[in-house]
Amino acid sequence: MNRSIFSLLVLLLLAGCASTTSKPGNTTNPATNPALTAADVDAGEFASILLKKPDPSKSTSAPRDDLWERLRSGFELPDLDNDRVSYYEKKFTRNPEHFYIMLNRAQWFMPYILTEVEKRGYPSELALLPAVESAFITDAKSRSSASGLWQFIPGTGKLYNLKQDWWYDGRRDPMLSTRAALKFLGELEQRFDGDWFHAIAGYNAGGWTIEQAIRKNRSKRRSTHFNDLALRKETQDYVPKLIAYRNIFRDPARFGLKLPELGNAQQFARLDAGSQIDVALFAQKAGVDARTMRFLNSAYRRNITPPDGPHVLYVPTTTLSKSKVTLAGLSRSDRLRWAHYRVKKGDVLGRIAKAHRVSVNAIKQSNQLHSNLIHPGDILLIPVVSSGTAVARAPQSSNGKLTHHVRQGDTLWDIAQRYGVKVAQISQWNQISQSNTLRLGQKLTIYTRS
Repeated sequence: MNRSIFSLLVLLLLAGCASTTSKPGNTTNPATNPALTAADVDAGEFASILLKKPDPSKSTSAPRDDLWERLRSGFELPDLDNDRVSYYEKKFTRNPEHFYIMLNRAQWFMPYILTEVEKRGYPSELALLPAVESAFITDAKSRSSASGLWQFIPGTGKLYNLKQDWWYDGRRDPMLSTRAALKFLGELEQRFDGDWFHAIAGYNAGGWTIEQAIRKNRSKRRSTHFNDLALRKETQDYVPKLIAYRNIFRDPARFGLKLPELGNAQQFARLDAGSQIDVALFAQKAGVDARTMRFLNSAYRRNITPPDGPHVLYVPTTTLSKSKVTLAGLSRSDRLRWAHYRVKKGDVLGRIAKAHRVSVNAIKQSNQLHSNLIHPGDILLIPVVSSGTAVARAPQSSNGKLTHHVRQGDTLWDIAQRYGVKVAQISQWNQISQSNTLRLGQKLTIYTRS
């Protein structure tokens, strides 16, 4: 190109840059929307972006394979001036062992969840919501029957197409529940005109509850900020808990913590089994840790995929190749453990099902029965229900036995969530009723390994 023409173009670009002022909230900013081109924006604005050299010291791009830095680079929620934030910062980090137990589970899902959050352009803090909801326990269940990583109640789960029946609970599926939760959160964010604090509170209490609290404050000409809404205690604590976790992950050293190295690669892979399969039996044949398989596949309530599907298995990515080879070599008899039952005079399907701890529908589907009619002498194939370990947990002490000292505000439910065990187990280990009121300083024995 002729040097004089090139110089003239540069001068024109600079002149355009000088005459253009940036507008707050401009959605056509090339710096924040790399998909845009010069045709989409004012020429001067585009020139100013092109001619500005990046300052490496102010770069917010995360290292290529550091998930925690990538998580931090997407933090967008403002700080919350609320005493409950500092309270939960201290509570969550008072005993680092508890935090690392939760983190051990979180590492399985964080790369996937963060990717889904980023796809939607949401604040990356949302990837930490399962820490608040379930401590990343895939089969966590609340007193209100909420279940899974994202703690969907049955009705809301069905509303977001999370199938629930005797065989299967989609609320426990890490992929499907994540997509459903983010869809729900996105709808709430739109409902509250972009106010993420209101949306997040609505995820806990329901959108209608938050709307009512906002209307009440407006009618009294009061602030409608989350801090100023009259909400039940659980919801008042909900957003501060998330912000507390955000602050801990933003600067773990401030809390005496060090996060383990974690790359961006997904930690679990999706494998289509094609037909009904016993999760524990597959784990044994593929040489995959049975507790890990149960942890990743807790959506299968009987540890067997349903007769009519889904037949998806989640396996650790490190075992994907071997799992595919194992799956290809399995015969029908290798996929399930079957009991053979000869029908006697007077037998009915309900009694047979109860005796074998399966549903009537399971027997009908397994034997292609179109009614409950059976005859003496018929041979029924009955799937043998596996018993699987509920969750995969971080190693704790050499014998898996811990002593928990009850602190202010502790409940059996909170303690069970913290250690990834069940309330009934704590009750049994300590010979106390599940309805017992805990005493400050009371010692509870917890076993974190089977």
